[in-house]
Amino acid sequence: MRVEFSVQVLSDENCWRILDRIVHFFDEERHLWFADDPETVEKSPWFLSEKESRGKDTRKKLFEESVKRESYLRAESMGDGPHAIRIVVCQTSDDDYSLAPDDAYSALNRAGYIVVEDAESDSVFVRAIIQAFNNVTLYEALEMKWLSFKHMGGCGQLERTLRRLREEAPGPMRAVVLTDSDRRLPDEETKNERTVRELCGEYDIEGYVLKKREAENYLPIPLLNNSGEIAVFRAFKRLSQLQRDFFDMKHGLPDDCDLESQTDLYADVDKADIQRLTKGFGKECWKLFERHVRLLKGEDLKCICEDDPEELPMILKAFEKLI
Repeated sequence: MRVEFSVQVLSDENCWRILDRIVHFFDEERHLWFADDPETVEKSPWFLSEKESRGKDTRKKLFEESVKRESYLRAESMGDGPHAIRIVVCQTSDDDYSLAPDDAYSALNRAGYIVVEDAESDSVFVRAIIQAFNNVTLYEALEMKWLSFKHMGGCGQLERTLRRLREEAPGPMRAVVLTDSDRRLPDEETKNERTVRELCGEYDIEGYVLKKREAENYLPIPLLNNSGEIAVFRAFKRLSQLQRDFFDMKHGLPDDCDLESQTDLYADVDKADIQRLTKGFGKECWKLFERHVRLLKGEDLKCICEDDPEELPMILKAFEKLI
């Protein structure tokens, strides 16, 4: 986050101990020190004081470095990337973005959360996308535990999960929701979509429902080639991209496509292939993202997202805002 110190806390000696603890976050580049008027900081009693654990020379060095970083990020992302959220440290907490020093420290020390249905499989999917698009910022944030995955166990638990996150610590709600759509057809609106739209609106956070049926539908052909399901793989390759997008990757097609109203979607598929595709790639096909991640390329992912090649990069951009 971008962090600004109010004039009042810079002058209040009772706040200085916590300000020096907050400065640690700037030292490790976890958060960014921001000032509309740098002179206000540089001439403040706290900044010039030698009483606290960090002397004025250390503060000056960190402040100058942070101001340079802030100017660069502002030019590069215009507030649409890392450190997009801004808080002001005040003498008392007035709202989520104006926090007393103790509350500010708690908020800054808390991870941003990627809320997913299954933390085990979905974290593998997200990490694979991060590597495919060579997003060093997100890779490092996860390694440093500045970002974390929050398991909710299905969209039916989303409201409870968000409520608990809201209650954990003061400050802005730093969470992004990512779920499968569970769509069987391109124009179907599912319960997942309605739930994410309503609850993310209520909690004022970003939420993304994958445009394909499930995360596994983003497995490109080079990874699926290593699935071991040769007959299923060959039949799957003969499908159109639209048919692949809404195929049940784990369990395959039902014995009778009418059960899922998918007859029209697969009307031109050979009956022998339909039979082969009733098997699917297995419940743990998501592990292909982990086992063969080196084969995964950002351009391959864009190619299989025909209707929106920027879908996955935009989701990664939303995750960056949590830092």
